[in-house]
Amino acid sequence: MSGKVTFGNKPLAGGGSIRFVPLDRSGKAAGGTIGESGEYSLSTYGADDGAIHGAHRVEIIQNVIIEPAVFPVPAEGSEPQDLQPTKAEVSVVEGDRIPESYGSSESPLRATVEDTDQNTFDFSLERTP
Repeated sequence: MSGKVTFGNKPLAGGGSIRFVPLDRSGKAAGGTIGESGEYSLSTYGADDGAIHGAHRVEIIQNVIIEPAVFPVPAEGSEPQDLQPTKAEVSVVEGDRIPESYGSSESPLRATVEDTDQNTFDFSLERTP
């Protein structure tokens, strides 16, 4: 089970996370990571196994600050050099940030998962949900 998240007709800046929460609260929520391309896949009990069948509220949380990559670790016995992060911290500009309501229990997003292997859900987010 997979899909794509866009905002302003572009992949979700910074990536993020997505959750499918059963509306009837009868089962476990599924979650996944939204990559830089906006694509995601869901896992509930195991890697990429999708979400349980039924109606879900969809919550999307955007990464608005991306931490720098970890410092490289020097080989054992060698002297540490001028260690710098492998990437700098990045912030998503205000105009590319989605409304926080998409990531809460008040999210207006819904999806119904059918008993099939062909479940794909794309979400085109708006400035005003």
